[in-house]
Amino acid sequence: MDNKKKKQLLDIVRSREKESIEFLQKLVSFDTTIIDEGVYGNEGNAQGWMGEVFRKMGCQVDVFEPEVERIKEYDDFTPGHNYKGRPNVAGIIKGTGGGRSLLLDCHMDTVPIGNPKLWRHDPFGGEIEDGKLYGRGAVDMKAGFAGTVMAIDCIQKAGIRLKGDLTIISVVDEERGEGNGCLSYLDRGYHADGALFPEGTNLKTIVFGSQGLLFGKVTVRGKSVHPTVKWKGTSAVEKMIKIIDGLDSLEKEWLLTLREPELGPPMISIGRIEGGAEVNSLPEECVIYISVIYLPMQVDKKGRGTNVKKEVEQTISIICKGDKWLADHPAEIVWLNEITPSIIDRDHNLVKTLQDIAEKYLPGEVKTGWGELPSMARIMNDLAGIPMIQFGPGSIEQAHIIDEWVSISQYLAFIKIIAEFITQWCGTDRS
Repeated sequence: MDNKKKKQLLDIVRSREKESIEFLQKLVSFDTTIIDEGVYGNEGNAQGWMGEVFRKMGCQVDVFEPEVERIKEYDDFTPGHNYKGRPNVAGIIKGTGGGRSLLLDCHMDTVPIGNPKLWRHDPFGGEIEDGKLYGRGAVDMKAGFAGTVMAIDCIQKAGIRLKGDLTIISVVDEERGEGNGCLSYLDRGYHADGALFPEGTNLKTIVFGSQGLLFGKVTVRGKSVHPTVKWKGTSAVEKMIKIIDGLDSLEKEWLLTLREPELGPPMISIGRIEGGAEVNSLPEECVIYISVIYLPMQVDKKGRGTNVKKEVEQTISIICKGDKWLADHPAEIVWLNEITPSIIDRDHNLVKTLQDIAEKYLPGEVKTGWGELPSMARIMNDLAGIPMIQFGPGSIEQAHIIDEWVSISQYLAFIKIIAEFITQWCGTDRS
């Protein structure tokens, strides 16, 4: 792309800053939260709107609901999720030929808002204060999604014709399906020479590799009685405390013995706990949902977290054997899904292209490195053979929190970077 066209593109990006902010506010205004750990979800209305956005941008649009029967044989499939009324939506711009193709992988769903009374800002209001835009999904990942859409639209409005095919996909059920939406695209035949996942890295890191993540459900059963005869029953909650303490000890052991350069430590977190039916009865059952972040060095020969699962299961088993009640009524663990570690070459052309462009806008601030969390890259890299990197506005520290927010200046900077990255990677036709 010549300097005249590049200037024209950046002028259009700058002239549409207000429109870009309003577009992000609109996207945040949709409640796209998942329900029951992603078994169901609210993405439908927003996906319908996004399809219309893609059409107005001049994209070919593909709308389809993930078909469980088609994707259930994949290793990364998450069972039990329902996609009725939760379609994937893709926008495709065919290139003129001779360039590299690019896939931009965005997810529409967000985690629930929790207790709305704890929010100072409307979770779906897109309210702006002190240079920050607030709302559920502002960071994870509607800023990256909206910025990518605006970058593509600016390229279109500048009359720039890309040589390589450009595809943007809006994925459902990423937060807990952790792959079903992406698997559906791959099963449908989507492919590209490179891919970008524009979820937040604070515009500081171009992520080329990530850790692994396991989600599990642990259930302990007790015996419910009236509190006045507590000695005749068994509290499932009290027994679960022993399990939690044991998992905490396992995490401490990992922290002391497992290290990989540039990566955070392996961790076990309790994300949700349920127990008891009423205040005047001992809990009959207690359930915890755990997330286990593990290192690439912990994988088995197939690159999966089988060894990590065994360690967690063995820890729980040992605890149960040491307790009279749990020995006869052992805890049950069900593994819900897994995101395996994924790595591409740090010197891959995809990484270098984006870093060179980002450095022009943020000199000295952008490095390459490992991600702070697992991502859909393992599906693109490992299953489809599509090298994927991650780079986007906002920090993981701002995601999933009460009053989630993203920096507006960072969001606008991202649009400039990605607009130029798309043209550089795909190539442009001079005609």
